[in-house]
Amino acid sequence: MLALSLFFLLLIRVVNGDDEDDLVFELTSDRPRFGFHGTRLSRVKTITIRVGNEVSYEIGYTQNGCNNLDTENGNVKCDDKPPFTIVDVALESPKTGSRVYGVVPSGRGTVFTWIWQVNARSELIFQAPPFGDSFSLEYSVTVQINDDNGEIIPSFPGLRNNGVNSPLTFSVLFQYGTIIANPETYDEIKNGPLVMVKALHSGNVDDFCPGQSIECHPDTIFSFYAGPMPIPIGPETLNDEFLLTKVRGGVPVYSRNTVTTVTTTNGCSFCLVFDTRAASEFMHY
Repeated sequence: MLALSLFFLLLIRVVNGDDEDDLVFELTSDRPRFGFHGTRLSRVKTITIRVGNEVSYEIGYTQNGCNNLDTENGNVKCDDKPPFTIVDVALESPKTGSRVYGVVPSGRGTVFTWIWQVNARSELIFQAPPFGDSFSLEYSVTVQINDDNGEIIPSFPGLRNNGVNSPLTFSVLFQYGTIIANPETYDEIKNGPLVMVKALHSGNVDDFCPGQSIECHPDTIFSFYAGPMPIPIGPETLNDEFLLTKVRGGVPVYSRNTVTTVTTTNGCSFCLVFDTRAASEFMHY
Protein backbone atom coordinates (compact mmCIF):
# COMPACT_ATOMS: atom_id res chain seq x y z
CA MET A 1 0.00 0.00 0.00
CA LEU A 2 1.22 3.51 -0.74
CA ALA A 3 -0.14 7.03 -0.71
CA LEU A 4 0.72 9.16 -3.73
CA SER A 5 0.42 12.93 -3.81
CA LEU A 6 0.41 13.94 -7.47
CA PHE A 7 -0.08 17.67 -7.16
CA PHE A 8 2.27 20.57 -6.57
CA LEU A 9 1.13 23.36 -4.28
CA LEU A 10 2.34 26.94 -4.06
CA LEU A 11 2.10 27.43 -0.31
CA ILE A 12 3.60 30.89 0.11
CA ARG A 13 2.62 33.84 -2.06
CA VAL A 14 5.33 34.78 -4.57
CA VAL A 15 5.45 38.56 -4.74
CA ASN A 16 7.61 38.84 -7.87
CA GLY A 17 7.05 35.60 -9.73
CA ASP A 18 8.47 36.96 -13.01
CA ASP A 19 11.91 37.72 -11.59
CA GLU A 20 13.82 34.46 -11.51
CA ASP A 21 17.00 35.98 -10.04
CA ASP A 22 15.45 37.74 -7.03
CA LEU A 23 12.70 35.63 -5.46
CA VAL A 24 10.37 37.22 -2.92
CA PHE A 25 8.02 35.22 -0.69
CA GLU A 26 5.51 36.65 1.75
CA LEU A 27 4.75 35.18 5.17
CA THR A 28 1.49 35.76 7.04
CA SER A 29 0.08 34.78 10.41
CA ASP A 30 -1.72 31.88 8.69
CA ARG A 31 1.43 30.75 6.87
CA PRO A 32 4.27 31.76 9.17
CA ARG A 33 6.98 29.36 7.88
CA PHE A 34 8.98 28.96 4.70
CA GLY A 35 11.86 26.66 3.76
CA PHE A 36 14.30 26.39 0.88
CA HIS A 37 17.22 24.18 -0.16
CA GLY A 38 20.68 25.69 -0.47
CA THR A 39 20.85 24.66 -4.12
CA ARG A 40 17.86 26.88 -4.82
CA LEU A 41 19.62 29.88 -3.30
CA SER A 42 22.79 29.16 -5.28
CA ARG A 43 20.82 29.42 -8.54
CA VAL A 44 19.48 32.92 -7.88
CA LYS A 45 20.83 36.25 -6.62
CA THR A 46 18.59 36.57 -3.58
CA ILE A 47 15.66 34.97 -1.76
CA THR A 48 13.62 37.49 0.23
CA ILE A 49 11.24 36.50 3.03
CA ARG A 50 8.84 39.38 3.61
CA VAL A 51 6.18 40.27 6.18
CA GLY A 52 3.90 43.29 6.06
CA ASN A 53 5.24 44.75 9.30
CA GLU A 54 8.30 44.47 11.54
CA VAL A 55 8.42 41.15 13.36
CA SER A 56 10.97 38.86 14.98
CA TYR A 57 12.06 35.66 13.27
CA GLU A 58 13.67 32.34 13.99
CA ILE A 59 15.99 30.96 11.34
CA GLY A 60 16.78 27.25 11.35
CA TYR A 61 19.76 26.06 9.31
CA THR A 62 20.74 22.42 8.71
CA GLN A 63 23.97 21.29 7.06
CA ASN A 64 24.71 17.72 5.98
CA GLY A 65 28.28 17.04 7.14
CA CYS A 66 30.98 19.45 8.25
CA ASN A 67 34.17 20.87 6.71
CA ASN A 68 35.66 22.07 10.01
CA LEU A 69 34.80 19.51 12.67
CA ASP A 70 35.83 20.18 16.28
CA THR A 71 35.91 17.11 18.57
CA GLU A 72 37.84 18.68 21.43
CA ASN A 73 36.94 17.43 24.92
CA GLY A 74 34.79 14.69 23.44
CA ASN A 75 32.18 17.11 22.09
CA VAL A 76 31.27 17.12 18.41
CA LYS A 77 30.96 20.66 17.08
CA CYS A 78 30.95 22.10 13.57
CA ASP A 79 32.90 25.36 13.15
CA ASP A 80 31.72 26.03 9.59
CA LYS A 81 30.30 29.44 8.76
CA PRO A 82 26.87 29.48 7.07
CA PRO A 83 27.19 29.59 3.27
CA PHE A 84 24.87 32.58 2.96
CA THR A 85 24.45 36.09 4.28
CA ILE A 86 21.39 38.15 5.15
CA VAL A 87 21.47 41.80 4.13
CA ASP A 88 22.07 44.09 7.13
CA VAL A 89 21.73 41.21 9.58
CA ALA A 90 24.54 39.82 11.74
CA LEU A 91 23.89 36.17 12.55
CA GLU A 92 25.19 35.88 16.11
CA SER A 93 24.86 33.63 19.18
CA PRO A 94 23.19 30.65 17.52
CA LYS A 95 21.78 27.67 19.33
CA THR A 96 23.69 24.75 17.80
CA GLY A 97 23.18 21.01 17.70
CA SER A 98 23.68 17.85 15.69
CA ARG A 99 21.78 14.69 14.91
CA VAL A 100 22.83 11.34 13.49
CA TYR A 101 20.90 9.90 10.57
CA GLY A 102 20.98 6.45 9.06
CA VAL A 103 21.67 5.26 5.53
CA VAL A 104 19.77 2.04 4.83
CA PRO A 105 20.78 -0.64 5.64
CA SER A 106 23.62 0.21 8.05
CA GLY A 107 25.38 3.48 7.21
CA ARG A 108 25.50 6.64 9.29
CA GLY A 109 25.87 10.38 8.75
CA THR A 110 25.53 13.58 10.78
CA VAL A 111 23.72 16.83 10.15
CA PHE A 112 24.54 19.97 12.12
CA THR A 113 21.97 22.61 13.04
CA TRP A 114 22.00 26.29 13.91
CA ILE A 115 19.10 28.44 15.14
CA TRP A 116 19.27 32.24 15.15
CA GLN A 117 16.91 34.89 16.49
CA VAL A 118 16.42 38.04 14.40
CA ASN A 119 14.38 40.93 15.80
CA ALA A 120 12.31 43.79 14.40
CA ARG A 121 12.56 43.42 10.65
CA SER A 122 9.96 43.44 7.88
CA GLU A 123 12.06 41.29 5.54
CA LEU A 124 15.07 39.01 5.35
CA ILE A 125 17.15 39.03 2.16
CA PHE A 126 19.27 35.89 1.78
CA GLN A 127 22.28 36.03 -0.54
CA ALA A 128 24.35 33.18 -1.92
CA PRO A 129 28.16 33.26 -1.60
CA PRO A 130 30.09 35.41 -4.10
CA PHE A 131 30.72 33.87 -7.50
CA GLY A 132 33.50 31.30 -7.26
CA ASP A 133 33.08 30.69 -3.54
CA SER A 134 32.00 27.05 -3.60
CA PHE A 135 30.30 25.19 -0.77
CA SER A 136 30.08 21.48 -1.36
CA LEU A 137 27.78 20.45 1.50
CA GLU A 138 24.04 20.35 1.13
CA TYR A 139 21.95 22.52 3.43
CA SER A 140 18.45 23.82 4.01
CA VAL A 141 17.03 26.94 5.64
CA THR A 142 13.70 27.36 7.39
CA VAL A 143 12.32 30.72 8.50
CA GLN A 144 9.35 31.33 10.76
CA ILE A 145 7.67 34.33 12.31
CA ASN A 146 8.44 34.18 16.01
CA ASP A 147 4.88 34.73 17.23
CA ASP A 148 3.90 31.97 19.64
CA ASN A 149 4.67 29.38 16.95
CA GLY A 150 7.00 27.38 19.17
CA GLU A 151 10.73 26.90 18.66
CA ILE A 152 11.63 26.19 15.10
CA ILE A 153 12.80 22.66 14.27
CA PRO A 154 15.39 22.80 11.46
CA SER A 155 14.55 20.86 8.32
CA PHE A 156 16.55 18.11 6.62
CA PRO A 157 18.14 18.94 3.22
CA GLY A 158 17.47 16.42 0.48
CA LEU A 159 20.49 14.84 -1.17
CA ARG A 160 21.56 15.14 -4.78
CA ASN A 161 22.37 12.02 -6.80
CA ASN A 162 25.81 11.62 -5.30
CA GLY A 163 26.31 7.93 -4.67
CA VAL A 164 23.97 7.55 -1.68
CA ASN A 165 21.91 4.81 -3.25
CA SER A 166 19.41 4.02 -0.53
CA PRO A 167 16.86 5.78 1.69
CA LEU A 168 17.91 7.81 4.75
CA THR A 169 16.41 7.64 8.24
CA PHE A 170 16.35 9.68 11.41
CA SER A 171 14.42 9.73 14.65
CA VAL A 172 11.89 12.52 15.06
CA LEU A 173 12.02 13.13 18.78
CA PHE A 174 10.16 16.42 18.68
CA GLN A 175 6.89 17.59 17.16
CA TYR A 176 7.53 17.04 13.48
CA GLY A 177 10.05 16.31 10.71
CA THR A 178 10.46 18.38 7.53
CA ILE A 179 12.26 17.32 4.34
CA ILE A 180 13.28 19.81 1.62
CA ALA A 181 13.97 18.32 -1.80
CA ASN A 182 17.16 19.15 -3.67
CA PRO A 183 16.42 20.94 -6.99
CA GLU A 184 19.24 18.97 -8.62
CA THR A 185 17.12 15.81 -8.43
CA TYR A 186 14.18 17.08 -10.49
CA ASP A 187 13.17 19.30 -13.38
CA GLU A 188 10.74 21.92 -12.10
CA ILE A 189 9.16 22.45 -15.52
CA LYS A 190 8.73 18.81 -16.60
CA ASN A 191 7.81 16.90 -13.47
CA GLY A 192 8.72 18.67 -10.24
CA PRO A 193 10.09 16.89 -7.16
CA LEU A 194 9.18 13.42 -5.96
CA VAL A 195 10.01 12.65 -2.34
CA MET A 196 9.34 9.31 -0.66
CA VAL A 197 8.53 9.69 3.03
CA LYS A 198 7.54 6.92 5.45
CA ALA A 199 6.88 7.22 9.19
CA LEU A 200 7.53 4.22 11.42
CA HIS A 201 6.08 3.50 14.87
CA SER A 202 7.53 1.43 17.70
CA GLY A 203 6.30 -1.83 16.15
CA ASN A 204 8.14 -1.60 12.82
CA VAL A 205 11.19 0.53 13.52
CA ASP A 206 14.00 -1.85 14.52
CA ASP A 207 15.72 -2.09 11.15
CA PHE A 208 15.68 1.67 10.53
CA CYS A 209 16.20 3.58 13.80
CA PRO A 210 17.77 0.97 16.11
CA GLY A 211 18.46 1.97 19.68
CA GLN A 212 16.25 5.06 19.53
CA SER A 213 13.42 5.92 21.89
CA ILE A 214 10.38 5.60 19.61
CA GLU A 215 7.15 6.36 21.48
CA CYS A 216 4.46 6.21 18.77
CA HIS A 217 2.28 3.13 19.14
CA PRO A 218 1.19 0.91 16.21
CA ASP A 219 -2.23 2.60 16.11
CA THR A 220 -0.69 6.06 15.54
CA ILE A 221 -1.95 8.01 12.53
CA PHE A 222 0.67 10.13 10.77
CA SER A 223 -0.23 13.33 8.92
CA PHE A 224 1.73 14.41 5.82
CA TYR A 225 1.63 18.06 4.76
CA ALA A 226 2.80 20.02 1.75
CA GLY A 227 5.15 22.69 3.04
CA PRO A 228 6.48 23.39 6.53
CA MET A 229 4.64 22.50 9.72
CA PRO A 230 1.13 24.06 9.66
CA ILE A 231 -0.09 26.20 12.52
CA PRO A 232 -2.51 24.92 15.21
CA ILE A 233 -6.12 26.05 14.88
CA GLY A 234 -7.32 24.41 18.09
CA PRO A 235 -6.33 21.87 20.76
CA GLU A 236 -4.51 19.02 18.95
CA THR A 237 -5.91 20.36 15.64
CA LEU A 238 -3.80 21.65 12.75
CA ASN A 239 -4.71 23.69 9.71
CA ASP A 240 -5.40 20.93 7.17
CA GLU A 241 -5.54 23.20 4.11
CA PHE A 242 -2.34 21.61 2.79
CA LEU A 243 -2.83 18.10 4.15
CA LEU A 244 -1.60 15.48 1.68
CA THR A 245 -2.77 12.35 3.45
CA LYS A 246 -3.11 10.57 6.78
CA VAL A 247 -1.79 7.00 7.06
CA ARG A 248 -0.65 4.45 9.59
CA GLY A 249 3.01 3.72 10.18
CA GLY A 250 4.99 1.93 7.48
CA VAL A 251 3.01 3.27 4.50
CA PRO A 252 5.23 5.12 1.98
CA VAL A 253 3.94 8.50 0.83
CA TYR A 254 5.23 10.02 -2.43
CA SER A 255 5.07 13.81 -2.33
CA ARG A 256 5.31 16.11 -5.34
CA ASN A 257 6.23 19.09 -3.17
CA THR A 258 9.55 20.81 -2.59
CA VAL A 259 8.85 20.75 1.16
CA THR A 260 7.10 17.88 2.97
CA THR A 261 6.34 17.66 6.70
CA VAL A 262 5.29 14.66 8.81
CA THR A 263 3.72 14.92 12.26
CA THR A 264 1.31 13.26 14.68
CA THR A 265 -1.56 14.68 16.72
CA ASN A 266 -0.16 13.47 20.04
CA GLY A 267 3.46 14.56 19.53
CA CYS A 268 4.98 11.11 20.05
CA SER A 269 8.46 10.36 18.69
CA PHE A 270 8.79 8.27 15.52
CA CYS A 271 11.31 7.09 12.94
CA LEU A 272 11.25 8.89 9.59
CA VAL A 273 12.46 7.15 6.43
CA PHE A 274 12.83 9.32 3.32
CA ASP A 275 14.40 9.45 -0.10
CA THR A 276 14.88 12.57 -2.21
CA ARG A 277 16.87 11.17 -5.12
CA ALA A 278 15.53 11.24 -8.68
CA ALA A 279 12.34 9.16 -8.90
CA SER A 280 13.83 6.57 -11.26
CA GLU A 281 16.43 5.64 -8.66
CA PHE A 282 14.20 4.65 -5.76
CA MET A 283 10.78 3.62 -6.98
CA HIS A 284 11.68 -0.04 -6.34
CA TYR A 285 11.89 0.49 -2.54
